[in-house]
Order: sequence, then structure tokens, then C-alpha cells
Amino acid sequence: MEQTVSLPKYIRPVLAFSVSFVVLFFLFYARSEHVLYAPRAMHGVDKEVLCTEIPQMEGDVALDAIYNEQALFAHSAFVYDATTGSVLFAKDSDTLRGFASITKLLTAATVLGNEKPTTHITLSDSALHDHIPPFQKGETWEVGRLTSLMLVRSSNDAARALAIGVGSRLADSENETVAQRAFFRAMSEQASHWHLSKMLSFGIKSVSGLDDTGNIPTVMGTAEEAAQLLLCSFEKYPEIVAQTQNETVTYQNVHGGTYTVDNTNRIIADVPGLLASKTGLTESAGGNLVLLYKASNGHTIAVAVLGSTKDGRFTDARSLVVATNTLLSTREY
Repeated sequence: MEQTVSLPKYIRPVLAFSVSFVVLFFLFYARSEHVLYAPRAMHGVDKEVLCTEIPQMEGDVALDAIYNEQALFAHSAFVYDATTGSVLFAKDSDTLRGFASITKLLTAATVLGNEKPTTHITLSDSALHDHIPPFQKGETWEVGRLTSLMLVRSSNDAARALAIGVGSRLADSENETVAQRAFFRAMSEQASHWHLSKMLSFGIKSVSGLDDTGNIPTVMGTAEEAAQLLLCSFEKYPEIVAQTQNETVTYQNVHGGTYTVDNTNRIIADVPGLLASKTGLTESAGGNLVLLYKASNGHTIAVAVLGSTKDGRFTDARSLVVATNTLLSTREY
């Protein structure tokens, strides 16, 4: 016979409130896809070899007629099955295009390749131009957290702060010009290591991908290289890059100050199995988006869209994901 325990009357309303609060808290965060930053690896996926040299295409490719039915805004697009090494679709994918903020994937890899995620960096006044999010001079951040925030929110200030902080240690100099030059050299070395040859042929002149005066691109690459960059970044640093699959993330600096930021990718909820993504948008580049997702057949698919429009990049990427999923569900290749 089970024993019945009776709670005191004054405990019952407190308990009821506590349970209600927990339920509401869970529902809010589950519905809004809002997460607290916590480095984590993607089990199973992080063991897959993704960072292999993608074959350079000469001319357009459409493995299935379904791709030809897509009316894309993008000047260049690329769909790649990283599991099989198959190019599923290519539209002018070997032509140099402005990378805009997709550049920040290379910035992140350069940072994480030269500093531990727990290393501290203090924000200097010279790094803070856009104040998005509203950083304050003198804030101290862990490198991993600031790098993740840079990718999710596409923060130019975070990119500059990381380049100055890491570059100063690479150059062993407090001179910010010297530090940034050292960081550019490290970015070029990373790009070379990941076979981003066309990007290197243009040269890397920015850590954020922002246009120079007169709407001149500072970093260019191909749609194939955009896919390669995301694949390599995700394989090498999944615990940081995987945060870009979230719609909203809350970050905390060393002082305890918090920033809740929205992802610049607007179609996260529209891509089942999304692993990572990065947006880009400048006058010279147009609208860019590169994403990585796990298809229902277990294959890891990379989709890159360059030279689209501000809204068209999302429409283009969504259309290519739908077409790819239809292809994967109807035939083998």
C-alpha cells in the first residue's frame, strides 16, 4: 500500500507557481528557438570528413531537371553532397563574386586556429564602429563566445576586435595596423590550407567582408569556395560554428553582461536538419547565403548562393534545398 503525503497549504501555491514558471519558460524558449550559448560538438556529424577539396566546375551542372525549374535571383549557386562528393547543381559556380560577410567564416577559423576559445580579448575603441550589438569599450570576452556571436549576428565590430586581439599576439605588437596585417597573413595561410585559390588570387583585404570606399569588394571567392569554407569550418570547429543553426542566442561576456542576438539567416526554420549557415550582404556582392544541412537520407548537403538580392538569397536557398530534398527522395545517384 502506497503512503500518501499531504503538502502544507502554504506550499501548494508556491509549488504551483514554480511549475507554471518552468513550463512557460520552456515553452517560450522552445517556440522562439532561443538558446543560451554553450559550446557543443554535433555527435556523429563531427566525425564525418567534410573538408575535402571540392572539384572545380567548368560550366553549369544540373544532376536532375528539377534544378532547372528553379528561377534563381543569384548570379552563382552551388549544391554539393559532401557525403558522396557529388556536385548536384552548379550555376556559374567558379566565377569570383563578392563574399561580403561570408568572409567571417574565414575570420573565425583564423581566430580559432591561433587562440584557445577561453582566451580573453578586450574590446578597443577602434574596433567599435557599428555598435551592433551595442558593445562598450573595455568589455572583455572569451574568444570562443565572441567568435560565435560574430557569426550568428554577423557583427563587424566583433570581427575587428578579434582580428586586432589575435593579430597583436601573432605580431607581438600593440600597434593595431601591424596586428591587422599579421592577421591578414594568417587568414591567407588558412585560405591556402583549405584550397581557396581563387579567393587568394583576388587577395584578402578585410576581416568582415565589408565593401571598401566606392563599393569596392574587399574579399571575393566562388560559390564552390563558399561551400568549401563552410564545410571546413564546421568540421574543424563544430562547437562554435554549429551555433549558427539557432535563431536567437544569448551570450555573456567575462563581466557578466549579456547580449541576446538574432541570427541574420531568416530561413533557419525552413531547413530541416540545418547544421550551420552564414549570410552576407553588401552593395557590391548583393545577397549571399551559404548553409549546411543533414538531409533525410543522412547525407550532408552544402548550398551556396552568391550575387542574389537581400531577400532573394533566402528564396534561392530555400528553393535549392526543396529541390535537393525532392531529388534525394526520388532517386539515387
